[in-house]
Amino acid sequence: MINTPLVSVIVPIHNRQKYLARAIASIQSQTYGAIEIIAIDDASQDGSHKAILDLVSRDSRIVALRNEKNVGLVATLNRGLAVAKGKYIARLDDHDYWHDNEKLSKQVDFLETHPEYGMVGGGAIVADDEGREIARYLMPRSDEDIRKNLLIMNGFVHVSVLLKKELVMAAGGYEPSFDGLEDWNLWLAMGRFAKIYNIPEFLVTYTGHAKHNSGYAANRFKRKRQLSVTLALIKKYRRDYPGYAKAVLFAWITFAYSFMPYRYAMQSLAYRLKTGFLKIT
Repeated sequence: MINTPLVSVIVPIHNRQKYLARAIASIQSQTYGAIEIIAIDDASQDGSHKAILDLVSRDSRIVALRNEKNVGLVATLNRGLAVAKGKYIARLDDHDYWHDNEKLSKQVDFLETHPEYGMVGGGAIVADDEGREIARYLMPRSDEDIRKNLLIMNGFVHVSVLLKKELVMAAGGYEPSFDGLEDWNLWLAMGRFAKIYNIPEFLVTYTGHAKHNSGYAANRFKRKRQLSVTLALIKKYRRDYPGYAKAVLFAWITFAYSFMPYRYAMQSLAYRLKTGFLKIT
Protein backbone atom coordinates (compact mmCIF):
# COMPACT_ATOMS: atom_id res chain seq x y z
CA MET A 1 0.00 0.00 0.00
CA ILE A 2 1.34 3.43 -0.98
CA ASN A 3 0.38 5.16 2.29
CA THR A 4 -2.12 4.95 5.10
CA PRO A 5 -4.77 7.65 4.67
CA LEU A 6 -7.44 7.94 7.33
CA VAL A 7 -10.71 6.08 6.76
CA SER A 8 -13.84 7.40 8.50
CA VAL A 9 -16.39 4.64 9.14
CA ILE A 10 -19.88 6.04 9.69
CA VAL A 11 -22.18 3.82 11.77
CA PRO A 12 -25.76 5.07 12.26
CA ILE A 13 -27.45 3.48 15.27
CA HIS A 14 -31.12 3.16 16.12
CA ASN A 15 -32.44 0.66 18.67
CA ARG A 16 -29.94 -2.07 17.82
CA GLN A 17 -28.20 -2.69 21.13
CA LYS A 18 -28.36 -6.44 20.51
CA TYR A 19 -26.19 -6.28 17.37
CA LEU A 20 -24.09 -3.17 17.92
CA ALA A 21 -21.06 -4.82 19.53
CA ARG A 22 -20.83 -7.30 16.64
CA ALA A 23 -20.85 -4.50 14.07
CA ILE A 24 -18.20 -2.43 15.86
CA ALA A 25 -16.02 -5.51 16.49
CA SER A 26 -15.96 -6.24 12.76
CA ILE A 27 -14.51 -2.77 12.17
CA GLN A 28 -12.00 -3.10 15.00
CA SER A 29 -10.78 -6.42 13.60
CA GLN A 30 -9.74 -4.87 10.29
CA THR A 31 -6.07 -5.26 9.43
CA TYR A 32 -6.15 -1.64 8.23
CA GLY A 33 -5.65 0.46 11.33
CA ALA A 34 -5.84 4.12 10.22
CA ILE A 35 -9.52 4.52 10.99
CA GLU A 36 -11.99 6.55 13.00
CA ILE A 37 -15.38 5.09 13.85
CA ILE A 38 -18.14 7.70 13.89
CA ALA A 39 -21.00 6.08 15.79
CA ILE A 40 -24.15 8.22 15.74
CA ASP A 41 -27.09 7.20 17.90
CA ASP A 42 -30.32 8.47 16.37
CA ALA A 43 -32.25 8.88 19.63
CA SER A 44 -32.38 5.16 20.49
CA GLN A 45 -34.53 4.06 23.42
CA ASP A 46 -33.06 0.60 24.04
CA GLY A 47 -29.70 1.27 25.65
CA SER A 48 -27.76 1.58 22.40
CA HIS A 49 -26.21 4.89 23.45
CA LYS A 50 -24.89 3.47 26.70
CA ALA A 51 -23.53 0.47 24.79
CA ILE A 52 -21.57 2.69 22.40
CA LEU A 53 -20.21 4.77 25.30
CA ASP A 54 -18.95 1.56 26.89
CA LEU A 55 -17.13 0.76 23.65
CA VAL A 56 -15.67 4.28 23.49
CA SER A 57 -14.07 3.75 26.89
CA ARG A 58 -12.07 0.87 25.41
CA ASP A 59 -11.24 2.30 21.97
CA SER A 60 -10.24 5.93 21.45
CA ARG A 61 -10.84 5.60 17.69
CA ILE A 62 -14.60 5.67 18.32
CA VAL A 63 -16.32 9.06 18.13
CA ALA A 64 -19.75 8.85 19.80
CA LEU A 65 -22.48 11.29 18.77
CA ARG A 66 -26.17 11.37 19.64
CA ASN A 67 -29.15 13.01 17.96
CA GLU A 68 -31.45 14.56 20.56
CA LYS A 69 -34.44 13.48 18.50
CA ASN A 70 -34.92 10.85 15.84
CA VAL A 71 -34.05 12.45 12.49
CA GLY A 72 -33.75 9.36 10.29
CA LEU A 73 -30.99 7.72 8.32
CA VAL A 74 -30.23 10.38 5.71
CA ALA A 75 -29.78 13.23 8.19
CA THR A 76 -27.72 10.97 10.44
CA LEU A 77 -25.41 9.97 7.59
CA ASN A 78 -24.94 13.58 6.54
CA ARG A 79 -24.05 14.49 10.13
CA GLY A 80 -21.39 11.80 9.98
CA LEU A 81 -20.03 13.19 6.73
CA ALA A 82 -19.84 16.67 8.25
CA VAL A 83 -17.53 15.56 11.07
CA ALA A 84 -15.56 12.89 9.19
CA LYS A 85 -11.84 13.64 8.98
CA GLY A 86 -10.85 10.83 6.64
CA LYS A 87 -9.81 10.90 3.02
CA TYR A 88 -12.14 7.95 2.57
CA ILE A 89 -15.63 7.19 3.85
CA ALA A 90 -16.82 3.68 4.73
CA ARG A 91 -20.27 2.68 5.91
CA LEU A 92 -21.63 0.06 8.25
CA ASP A 93 -25.12 -0.30 9.67
CA ASP A 94 -25.58 -1.28 13.28
CA HIS A 95 -27.00 -4.72 12.45
CA ASP A 96 -24.54 -5.68 9.67
CA TYR A 97 -20.88 -6.64 9.86
CA TRP A 98 -17.73 -6.98 7.77
CA HIS A 99 -16.62 -10.59 7.72
CA ASP A 100 -13.46 -10.02 5.65
CA ASN A 101 -10.93 -8.45 8.01
CA GLU A 102 -8.91 -7.23 5.03
CA LYS A 103 -11.83 -5.38 3.47
CA LEU A 104 -10.48 -1.89 4.09
CA SER A 105 -6.90 -2.83 3.23
CA LYS A 106 -7.99 -4.17 -0.16
CA GLN A 107 -10.19 -1.19 -0.92
CA VAL A 108 -7.75 1.52 0.18
CA ASP A 109 -5.03 -0.19 -1.84
CA PHE A 110 -7.28 -0.20 -4.90
CA LEU A 111 -8.23 3.47 -4.67
CA GLU A 112 -4.68 4.58 -3.87
CA THR A 113 -3.31 2.77 -6.90
CA HIS A 114 -6.21 3.69 -9.23
CA PRO A 115 -6.71 7.44 -8.77
CA GLU A 116 -9.25 7.63 -11.60
CA TYR A 117 -11.72 5.70 -9.41
CA GLY A 118 -13.93 7.35 -6.81
CA MET A 119 -15.53 4.38 -5.11
CA VAL A 120 -15.16 0.64 -4.67
CA GLY A 121 -17.60 -1.91 -3.27
CA GLY A 122 -17.84 -5.68 -3.05
CA GLY A 123 -20.11 -8.69 -2.71
CA ALA A 124 -22.37 -9.57 0.19
CA ILE A 125 -23.84 -12.47 2.10
CA VAL A 126 -27.47 -11.79 3.00
CA ALA A 127 -28.45 -13.19 6.40
CA ASP A 128 -31.35 -13.05 8.81
CA ASP A 129 -31.06 -11.31 12.17
CA GLU A 130 -29.49 -14.39 13.74
CA GLY A 131 -26.81 -14.76 11.07
CA ARG A 132 -28.39 -17.60 9.05
CA GLU A 133 -27.53 -17.21 5.37
CA ILE A 134 -30.38 -16.38 3.00
CA ALA A 135 -28.44 -15.60 -0.17
CA ARG A 136 -25.11 -14.33 -1.44
CA TYR A 137 -24.19 -12.33 -4.47
CA LEU A 138 -21.37 -10.52 -6.22
CA MET A 139 -22.10 -7.20 -7.85
CA PRO A 140 -21.13 -6.14 -11.41
CA ARG A 141 -17.37 -5.66 -11.37
CA SER A 142 -15.99 -3.27 -13.99
CA ASP A 143 -16.82 0.40 -14.46
CA GLU A 144 -18.28 -0.43 -17.86
CA ASP A 145 -20.54 -3.21 -16.56
CA ILE A 146 -21.71 -1.18 -13.56
CA ARG A 147 -22.57 1.87 -15.66
CA LYS A 148 -24.43 -0.22 -18.21
CA ASN A 149 -26.99 -1.20 -15.57
CA LEU A 150 -26.67 1.43 -12.82
CA LEU A 151 -29.83 3.23 -13.88
CA ILE A 152 -31.71 -0.08 -13.73
CA MET A 153 -30.48 -1.44 -10.42
CA ASN A 154 -28.36 -0.33 -7.49
CA GLY A 155 -24.92 -1.69 -8.40
CA PHE A 156 -23.42 -1.50 -4.91
CA VAL A 157 -24.05 -2.89 -1.44
CA HIS A 158 -24.10 0.23 0.72
CA VAL A 159 -22.24 -1.28 3.68
CA SER A 160 -19.52 -2.62 1.39
CA VAL A 161 -18.39 0.64 -0.21
CA LEU A 162 -15.33 2.80 0.30
CA LEU A 163 -15.74 6.33 -1.08
CA LYS A 164 -13.47 9.30 -1.70
CA LYS A 165 -14.86 11.95 0.65
CA GLU A 166 -14.10 14.85 -1.68
CA LEU A 167 -16.25 13.24 -4.37
CA VAL A 168 -19.04 12.43 -1.92
CA MET A 169 -19.20 16.09 -0.98
CA ALA A 170 -18.97 17.22 -4.63
CA ALA A 171 -21.94 14.94 -5.35
CA GLY A 172 -23.95 16.58 -2.58
CA GLY A 173 -23.82 13.84 0.05
CA TYR A 174 -27.00 11.93 0.83
CA GLU A 175 -30.06 13.55 -0.73
CA PRO A 176 -33.12 13.70 1.59
CA SER A 177 -35.59 13.67 -1.29
CA PHE A 178 -34.37 10.17 -2.17
CA ASP A 179 -34.75 8.77 1.33
CA GLY A 180 -34.70 5.00 1.01
CA LEU A 181 -32.68 5.20 -2.20
CA GLU A 182 -30.16 7.71 -0.85
CA ASP A 183 -27.24 5.37 -1.53
CA TRP A 184 -28.25 4.65 -5.14
CA ASN A 185 -28.64 8.36 -5.81
CA LEU A 186 -25.16 8.99 -4.41
CA TRP A 187 -23.56 6.35 -6.66
CA LEU A 188 -25.27 7.82 -9.74
CA ALA A 189 -24.09 11.31 -8.75
CA MET A 190 -20.52 10.20 -8.01
CA GLY A 191 -20.36 8.32 -11.31
CA ARG A 192 -20.44 11.67 -13.04
CA PHE A 193 -17.04 12.51 -11.54
CA ALA A 194 -15.06 9.25 -11.45
CA LYS A 195 -14.91 5.59 -12.37
CA ILE A 196 -16.48 2.98 -10.08
CA TYR A 197 -15.64 -0.63 -9.24
CA ASN A 198 -16.65 -3.70 -7.23
CA ILE A 199 -14.12 -6.17 -5.83
CA PRO A 200 -15.30 -9.69 -6.83
CA GLU A 201 -15.23 -11.02 -3.26
CA PHE A 202 -17.73 -11.39 -0.43
CA LEU A 203 -16.77 -8.61 1.98
CA VAL A 204 -19.81 -8.10 4.20
CA THR A 205 -22.74 -9.83 5.83
CA TYR A 206 -25.88 -7.83 5.24
CA THR A 207 -29.13 -8.26 7.17
CA GLY A 208 -31.07 -5.30 5.76
CA HIS A 209 -33.41 -7.48 3.68
CA ALA A 210 -34.14 -10.00 6.39
CA LYS A 211 -37.78 -10.71 7.13
CA HIS A 212 -39.14 -8.75 10.11
CA ASN A 213 -35.94 -6.68 10.19
CA SER A 214 -36.59 -3.64 12.35
CA GLY A 215 -35.02 -0.21 12.21
CA TYR A 216 -33.98 1.87 9.23
CA ALA A 217 -34.13 -0.93 6.67
CA ALA A 218 -37.73 -1.91 7.33
CA ASN A 219 -40.72 -0.01 5.99
CA ARG A 220 -39.01 3.35 5.61
CA PHE A 221 -41.57 4.00 2.93
CA LYS A 222 -44.58 2.24 1.46
CA ARG A 223 -44.50 0.32 -1.82
CA LYS A 224 -46.16 3.06 -3.87
CA ARG A 225 -43.80 5.70 -2.52
CA GLN A 226 -40.84 3.44 -3.26
CA LEU A 227 -42.00 3.15 -6.87
CA SER A 228 -42.48 6.91 -7.09
CA VAL A 229 -39.02 7.66 -5.69
CA THR A 230 -37.42 5.05 -7.97
CA LEU A 231 -39.04 6.54 -11.06
CA ALA A 232 -37.93 10.04 -10.01
CA LEU A 233 -34.37 8.80 -9.57
CA ILE A 234 -34.35 7.15 -12.99
CA LYS A 235 -35.67 10.32 -14.60
CA LYS A 236 -33.04 12.48 -12.87
CA TYR A 237 -30.12 10.52 -14.35
CA ARG A 238 -31.63 9.43 -17.66
CA ARG A 239 -29.15 11.55 -19.67
CA ASP A 240 -26.10 10.31 -17.73
CA TYR A 241 -26.59 6.54 -18.00
CA PRO A 242 -28.04 4.20 -20.61
CA GLY A 243 -31.17 2.06 -20.36
CA TYR A 244 -33.91 4.53 -19.38
CA ALA A 245 -36.80 2.48 -20.83
CA LYS A 246 -35.44 -0.73 -19.34
CA ALA A 247 -35.03 0.96 -15.96
CA VAL A 248 -38.66 2.11 -15.93
CA LEU A 249 -39.84 -1.38 -16.87
CA PHE A 250 -37.74 -2.98 -14.15
CA ALA A 251 -39.04 -0.51 -11.55
CA TRP A 252 -42.57 -1.68 -12.29
CA ILE A 253 -41.52 -5.36 -12.22
CA THR A 254 -39.91 -4.80 -8.82
CA PHE A 255 -43.07 -3.09 -7.60
CA ALA A 256 -45.16 -6.08 -8.66
CA TYR A 257 -42.69 -8.50 -7.06
CA SER A 258 -42.97 -6.68 -3.73
CA PHE A 259 -46.49 -8.07 -3.36
CA MET A 260 -45.40 -11.71 -3.64
CA PRO A 261 -46.03 -13.55 -0.33
CA TYR A 262 -42.82 -15.61 -0.35
CA ARG A 263 -40.40 -12.98 -1.64
CA TYR A 264 -38.04 -13.24 1.37
CA ALA A 265 -37.57 -16.98 0.88
CA MET A 266 -36.93 -16.43 -2.83
CA GLN A 267 -34.08 -13.91 -2.63
CA SER A 268 -31.48 -16.16 -4.29
CA LEU A 269 -33.84 -16.94 -7.16
CA ALA A 270 -34.88 -13.29 -7.43
CA TYR A 271 -31.28 -12.18 -7.79
CA ARG A 272 -30.63 -14.75 -10.51
CA LEU A 273 -33.75 -13.63 -12.38
CA LYS A 274 -32.69 -10.00 -12.00
CA THR A 275 -29.24 -10.59 -13.46
CA GLY A 276 -30.76 -12.68 -16.23
CA PHE A 277 -33.15 -9.84 -17.06
CA LEU A 278 -30.24 -7.44 -17.37
CA LYS A 279 -28.45 -9.73 -19.82
CA ILE A 280 -31.37 -10.36 -22.17
CA THR A 281 -33.10 -6.99 -22.32
